[in-house]
Amino acid sequence: DGADETMSIFWDERCRITTHCNNDFFTADIKYAGSKKTLYQSDDSKGLVVLIHGLESNSNSSLSTDMANAYVNEGYDTVCLNFRGCCGVPNDTLGGYHLGFTDDLIQFLTILQKSREGGAFENRPIYLSGFSLGANVVVKCLGELGSKAYTEYNIH
Repeated sequence: DGADETMSIFWDERCRITTHCNNDFFTADIKYAGSKKTLYQSDDSKGLVVLIHGLESNSNSSLSTDMANAYVNEGYDTVCLNFRGCCGVPNDTLGGYHLGFTDDLIQFLTILQKSREGGAFENRPIYLSGFSLGANVVVKCLGELGSKAYTEYNIH
């Protein structure tokens, strides 16, 4: 499907996630803190950090890889979500991301929630981290989720 074309050698794995409308996709690049146990989780990690990049950036930027490396060195698995159109492969629709676009992040958190409920993902804490535009998306998402961020999505 071409989703691996521009993934940096820094990341261990890339997942292409089809959006809810089934008309588009975004990607998640994963760096494991230890030996892979399941998708998005290594054997002994302290939790998962979901990293959101800034405007016109992506998981291959030095800031994304430096932040992910710091989290991994502290024992946290890290996923960097690439906004639509930012993974190096053109998207399937004209829609893009913007300062308040939380759809893909919430969809990804829902995937993690369902994996945890289904037993495929251990109940370890999830942390959200973003820089520049990504920080705004994180704050807006937390505002939208309210107390459900912790009670339903296990975000700390």
